[in-house]
Amino acid sequence: EDAADYIRALRVAGVSAPFVGGDAVASLAAQPEFAGTRYATPYAAEHAPATPTARAAVEAYRARWHAPPSARAALAYDAALVIGRAVLAVGRDRRQVRDWVAGVGTTSAALPGATGPLAFDRAHGLLSIPVRFGIVRSLAISRAMHAGAVLCLGAVGLVGMDVQNAAKII
Repeated sequence: EDAADYIRALRVAGVSAPFVGGDAVASLAAQPEFAGTRYATPYAAEHAPATPTARAAVEAYRARWHAPPSARAALAYDAALVIGRAVLAVGRDRRQVRDWVAGVGTTSAALPGATGPLAFDRAHGLLSIPVRFGIVRSLAISRAMHAGAVLCLGAVGLVGMDVQNAAKII
């Protein structure tokens, strides 16, 4: 809802640049009023991994809800899958569940999920940019991504806008 209001306000203010957001604006991209809206998402059903588990998850979701699963639905499925498997494997003790989950992909095989293979790293919690590139390089990557975002916002005239004008637009 907030994104829709924000995009409308930008259009009223004369900003015609495409709006780029996260997966929360995915539903807006399909609406004619928000043509040109772009979004980043960790999952899209039409690009789901070509695995039996992913296909089964998409088919089951479509059968129940008559629509493809959103990123949040697929990620929730994967989270429930991991926790459910952990409880089945070790019981309801929280520490044992935590330890079992932490071992997925290291001390035990990765689990096939709706979004792809699920694996965690005991030392860092998740196979992520810091795990792959180290802390120093990850911070450099983060700084570069933030600088890129500021440059993109500057290109469409949103950086440097004073608070009063921004409040009028929104």
